[in-house]
Amino acid sequence: MRSELPAWRHYLRAVFVLSMLTACGQSTGCGGCDEQGAAPPFPSKDKVHSAVQVRVTRGGVDFLEQNLEPLLAEALPENGLNICLPGDGGDIIGLVEWGYCQDEVCPEGGNGCNLNIAIGEVNLEARPPDEIRASVTFGDLSARIPIQASPVVDCALSINGAGFTVGLPLTLSTPEPTRELTFAIAGAPEYQLSDLEIGLSNDGGFLGFLCSAIDGVLNFPFIGRLILDALQGLVDGLLVDQISAAFEGFTCRACDGDRACRVAEGAACVEGVCRMPDESCVPAPLGVEGLLDVGSLLSGFSPGLEAEVAYHAVPGSYVAVENGGISLGMISGAISERARCVPTKPQPEVYEPLRTDLLRGNIDVNENEYEVGIGVTEEIVGHFMWAIFNAGTLCLEITTDAVEQLTAATLGIALPGLGALARNPAAPIGITMSPQQLPRVVIGSNTLIDDGEGNRVLDDPLLTVELDELWLDFHVFMDDRWVRIFSLHTDVSIPFGLAFDPDNGLIPILGDIAGGIGNIRTENGEVMRDNPALIAGLLPVILNAFVGDIASGLAEPIALPDIMGFTLDLQDGSVAGIENNTMLAIFAGLRQTPTPEEMAMLRFPADTAVEVVEVGIPPTEAFAITHADSWRAPYVQLSLDGWQPGYDEAPMEFSWKVDNSTWTPFSPATEITVRHPQFALQGKHTVQVRARRIDDYRTLDPTPARVEVIIDSVAPSLTVEPMGARWRLVADDRVSGREGLRYAARWDDGPWVALDGPEVALEGAGESIEVRVTDEAGNTTETRIAVSQHALIGRSDPSAEAVEGGCGGCSAGHGSTPNVPLWALGGLLFIVGLRRRRRGEDQ
Repeated sequence: MRSELPAWRHYLRAVFVLSMLTACGQSTGCGGCDEQGAAPPFPSKDKVHSAVQVRVTRGGVDFLEQNLEPLLAEALPENGLNICLPGDGGDIIGLVEWGYCQDEVCPEGGNGCNLNIAIGEVNLEARPPDEIRASVTFGDLSARIPIQASPVVDCALSINGAGFTVGLPLTLSTPEPTRELTFAIAGAPEYQLSDLEIGLSNDGGFLGFLCSAIDGVLNFPFIGRLILDALQGLVDGLLVDQISAAFEGFTCRACDGDRACRVAEGAACVEGVCRMPDESCVPAPLGVEGLLDVGSLLSGFSPGLEAEVAYHAVPGSYVAVENGGISLGMISGAISERARCVPTKPQPEVYEPLRTDLLRGNIDVNENEYEVGIGVTEEIVGHFMWAIFNAGTLCLEITTDAVEQLTAATLGIALPGLGALARNPAAPIGITMSPQQLPRVVIGSNTLIDDGEGNRVLDDPLLTVELDELWLDFHVFMDDRWVRIFSLHTDVSIPFGLAFDPDNGLIPILGDIAGGIGNIRTENGEVMRDNPALIAGLLPVILNAFVGDIASGLAEPIALPDIMGFTLDLQDGSVAGIENNTMLAIFAGLRQTPTPEEMAMLRFPADTAVEVVEVGIPPTEAFAITHADSWRAPYVQLSLDGWQPGYDEAPMEFSWKVDNSTWTPFSPATEITVRHPQFALQGKHTVQVRARRIDDYRTLDPTPARVEVIIDSVAPSLTVEPMGARWRLVADDRVSGREGLRYAARWDDGPWVALDGPEVALEGAGESIEVRVTDEAGNTTETRIAVSQHALIGRSDPSAEAVEGGCGGCSAGHGSTPNVPLWALGGLLFIVGLRRRRRGEDQ
């Protein structure tokens, strides 16, 4: 028998959706795929069993059953299942010599009859304790096969049936010693062909009527048995040979030599497959294992970082069919080589956590039905945190290149002596971070509260990363080199939450860092004139720059992969801590992944508009760091609007972020007050806002509305320089720069007149000229130029001296006196004193 069945492999993979939930998520299967880099085999001693626990509920199995049929229909040949029935013949009780299927040729040679069977529905059933039964219903069978009854008659054999179901029982197991998930065909395919109707009819010839006679009076049940046995043998061959070959190709470890099969004792490479002595194949791991180059991922934020983490994630440890669904564990682990920037810390103990009852049933922690549940234990979180720490991933640096407001002038607001030390207000600042203790992760409930200003903030974060003995070294670039000016040691708790984007990605939310800073100590501050302890209040700003940029660059969003054409359907509240916050759990639905064309038709994203109502900039002295919440003084009030095309007055909610920080939780308020640590660094900041329909994350606006706000409390500097009959205004501003300044002047207390540039003419001036410079934030600096029309005793006309570049009897400054050079006054006093001395000598 020959068949066109290239897509049975795809069908089998659909049966293995459960295993793929804990694998790399590629639609072509994982098979030990390594997306990040090559690495030696992951050590068995470092593998944590039951590290992740997965559940496909009864509803999830029903969903898969309902959706496998269209997947199979797309994968199989459009014209159904083609079978070639080889020709055969014989005699009937010695009276008639017969034969059938002698006139056609099978695709692979030999006489036969080509039959077609349509594919019907697909069913998936989970059977305790460890079996999945996949059933495929074949459509109506109708065939007319020519038969020759030599020498007197030609007949036609008709085969008709209402279709039949073939069941394929698969056993799931996690055998020792690896305890990795394996599949096996539990027995022969289950089906029944006895309901087929088989008969003979006249197909021509002068004695054609004998066909009906033979059908009616001769031993036709014997003929029917022959035909039935032949068909059953063909179907057996189809299911066992073709499906088993595809099954082994997916589940067995491939090889190009015996060395690849050393994972199992006694295994050898046989025709490209690792087989045991009993000819069973060595299972291929269905998960992932590789080397993650974290340094490359963070190169845009912290160039030069070298950090690699080896990881392992393979379905295994346990598998069970229970409560109408399937429960499965995952074997996972993470290790790394120690970086020189961190102290030696012991690896966490390797042990198997207990299974949670919440991932055995069909109801989540909120007593709602779900289809897929994933639980990540605190044990494996601890192992990954150790590997990340040990690799030096947290040995980061941030400079003005990443945060442009990080300059000596900006930090000089809190540390006035810093600018003097650097001798350059624009001197870049560099900050390096090196943790000295292993980070701890505390799992929470991911709950939110209203802050009273239109925003929702984290109340109980989903994850809190606790960093004790975090060292921060501050450097300034001066004299063509980086100079360390002081160090801070502190303990920090960094809270995180999670939200979702329309593409099923996880969006990190950074909570308030200020409340988690304590035990601050300063060192190495001898070169500073200021008290370095003042900088402690800037820690929320500095840490937000570190953590926000990392989260934004690495995990915006964290993409959850498609799994065999299915994606997890997530909603707010889907992720939370369970089992007394010892496990992070995701409860979700399943849905078919839409094509890009379908997504374009289904998605109606919201549009967003934002308007700045007020920018609250306190006086410069309020920016001085006096406590951990000093950064809250500046604020921006925004008016928000959102709408969804095609819907009338759809209720909307909004999320915002400042610069490269993380997004906030969504809030329905349309008038909000934005306070952010970045605003403590005076400069130009970008606020982005995006809308979505309330509780419908798939309507998220993909093009956020943007506004630029300027936080600047310091007025521009201004000096005046004479240049003939004109005066040049020399001004600068740390935020606006010279190109963003505006100039004005007025003569003798008259109206202010805008100047085209930084120059003012003396022509037409009365007693004085006032000049003013204004930056983009509206801060102004004014000064008065006093103009005298009469020459001083012993001096020429001021206008003539002005042409020569002299002062011209004028002065700069509010209410200042004529600017008589000090050397002239000193010379006059010297002459008077000399004359008095001589008069005394004469007497």
